[in-house]
This record gives sequence, structure tokens and C-alpha cells, in this order.
Amino acid sequence: MAHTLYTCIAPTNSKGHRVWLQDLGKKGWQGGTPFTVTYTPTLIIYTRATQATQGKVRTVTSTKGGIIDTTSQKVTRWAQGSTQAHVTITEQTIILERV
Repeated sequence: MAHTLYTCIAPTNSKGHRVWLQDLGKKGWQGGTPFTVTYTPTLIIYTRATQATQGKVRTVTSTKGGIIDTTSQKVTRWAQGSTQAHVTITEQTIILERV
């Protein structure tokens, strides 16, 4: 079952823009869930990692029901001035599309 919602794309300091997703445990992404991040020109894709996953693996933070907090210049470039993103959450992926 897919969950859809919106989240803010917020400017921060020199680190870049921030995307914050919380209460992910209610959507199947509990604290400690490993994932990778892929940036495309229009999407940010968080993909659930497996033992065979290569590259940088991150984990969902356990606080506030499960959080993914991404702040970087990559987010700034992806956002292209947008202040909101459409979020689709499935068992294997979380996809952010700027609005």
C-alpha cells in the first residue's frame, strides 16, 4: 500500500536545503531501516538497502517515529527553487518529487 503526503523543502545554512520526513515507522520504515539515496534531475529516491547493496548506506533515525533528514547542496540543486515536495512511500522506496 502506498502512502502519499507533502513535505517542505527548507533552506538552511551553507549546507544546502533540507528535506525532513518523520513518523515513517507508521508507514513501514522503522528506525534502523537501512537505505540508499539516489538523486535524479526531478526526484530524490530513498531505496531500502539489502546486504548486497553497495555504496553509502544510511539508516532511518529512531526518534519521532522514524525520521529521514537530508540536508545538502544536492537537495538545493534538485529543488530548483521549489518549497514543497510530493512524497510517495511504498515498502521498498520513498520518492520525493518537487512541486
